[in-house]
Amino acid sequence: MAAPVNIAADTSSPDALALQGELCLAQGDIQKAADHYALAIKADPANPALKSRFIELAAFITVSCPHPEMEAALFACLSSPEVDCSEARALWQQILMQDPDFSKIYKHSTAGGVATFDRDAFGKANWQPLLNPFFLCGLRKVTVYSFPFEEFLTHLRLWLLDTCGTEPSKPMRAEVAGIAEALAHYCQSTEYIFATTQDEMRKIAELRHLLETDDEVMNDPCAIAIYACYAPLWELKTAEKIAKLHAGGPAAGLIKAQIADHAALERRKEGVAALTEIRDALSLKVQAQYEEFPYPCWTGFAKVAPEKEERALRGKKAQILVAGCGTGREAITLASAFPDSEILAVDLSRASLAYAAGRAEDFGIGNVTFRQADILHLGVIGRTFDLVSSSGVLHHMADPLEGWAVLRGILKPGGYMRVGLYSRLARRFIAEARRAVAANSYLPNVESMKAFRARSPKILRKQTMQDITHRGDYYHLSMYRDMLFHVREHSFDIPGIAGALQQLGLEFLGFGFNTGIPESYRAKYPSDPVGASLDNWHAFEKENPDTFSHMYHIWCREKA
Repeated sequence: MAAPVNIAADTSSPDALALQGELCLAQGDIQKAADHYALAIKADPANPALKSRFIELAAFITVSCPHPEMEAALFACLSSPEVDCSEARALWQQILMQDPDFSKIYKHSTAGGVATFDRDAFGKANWQPLLNPFFLCGLRKVTVYSFPFEEFLTHLRLWLLDTCGTEPSKPMRAEVAGIAEALAHYCQSTEYIFATTQDEMRKIAELRHLLETDDEVMNDPCAIAIYACYAPLWELKTAEKIAKLHAGGPAAGLIKAQIADHAALERRKEGVAALTEIRDALSLKVQAQYEEFPYPCWTGFAKVAPEKEERALRGKKAQILVAGCGTGREAITLASAFPDSEILAVDLSRASLAYAAGRAEDFGIGNVTFRQADILHLGVIGRTFDLVSSSGVLHHMADPLEGWAVLRGILKPGGYMRVGLYSRLARRFIAEARRAVAANSYLPNVESMKAFRARSPKILRKQTMQDITHRGDYYHLSMYRDMLFHVREHSFDIPGIAGALQQLGLEFLGFGFNTGIPESYRAKYPSDPVGASLDNWHAFEKENPDTFSHMYHIWCREKA
């Protein structure tokens, strides 16, 4: 191990602090690297590059005691619309729990389920920590992948409804309106996946009636925000009237997100052009799923450094295809990384494509074109590409190899291909949960999916529950459907991938990762530093079955 590099700290220079952070990272000290970047953000709070780098590190660090510099840096990131803070979700929660007052109210609200939640005691507790801007800003920007935290927010939502839901005269309304507004953003980001009791449903129906008939309630930002914690505002008959009433008011941001942005999405759907026909029976079923549940919903993206295979495309005006782009995050990330490239992003779902086009407009991305198309018919469009990327798509086709062959046929000589496929071993618990869904006749609609989610602790083995609740897909309704209720899913193993590559005449270049797994692999197989041996990877995965917990990201190209 190299001797530590020691640089005299210059706490006034953000560049010097960032350099110290990178040196700490090179020495394997991520925690100290993040500390330096936190100080760099303090020295230059308007620098988005420092914030993005800090968020990259935040995914791998922990705090177990109060850390004012770390909290200030994360708050600066959360307050910046252009910074994707999703990977800082765990750090945000950890910092919150260092506040003894917040920790007390959190533990109070998670002691038992909704049936045992003491609403009066919660209201009498010191709930002032819930007004902390750090907490409120985080609710608007991140989703925590923790069921106890979801339970805490479910109880908070219930308390808000009970306290101020349908009574405009309540004196606490002005204070709790900000909490309700921030929580409404969080609930919308999860697509309203929280459990809801019959009593809550009755009260929300009453509140909806008032919002559609009573001018006093329509003018109440708190009532609007509380309703938006349970259902989207665009469903209200009076949505347009409410939007006009609150233009420029405290609820304007929430109303834009839930009324104006939704209306814009509906308009964009009409403008999505079709590139190919969609006539395959399974393609039509998959299209219907994603028209109802565009996947995934997102608000920001990290401007990450290109992988080594992608770096060869820099400055070459590359033609790039994203096949099955969903809501556009990968396509927009590539467009940002390669501004001279021309990107075609296709998907079955007009709703997903409209969402993607809106995000591209939000981020000022102009070098990507979104079109509706079926991968099975892309061979007729008369174009070839320097990079073809299809992540999380082929395994939902009737014959994944047929779709892969079509993509292989439109790859330029010397071009690169990146394919994402599910690992059978890594998804063993998901497969068990999917079998339980089928055995108990649950359906892929909102009511049935939420019913299975509520009952699954009693249906599934403890180990299976632990696996699926540690996945981000568990905490967003569209992603939950994709994980457990998709109309078709195949999974693969590495020998099967090797056979497919051989059949298609493709050379395996390696797997893509954003974690420390390649280092562990190289330590075990030092004779294969680039990770190009599928036999070695097969042995490695058998010993480490969660290696590809998301999926295999396969880099390949035409055999020489």
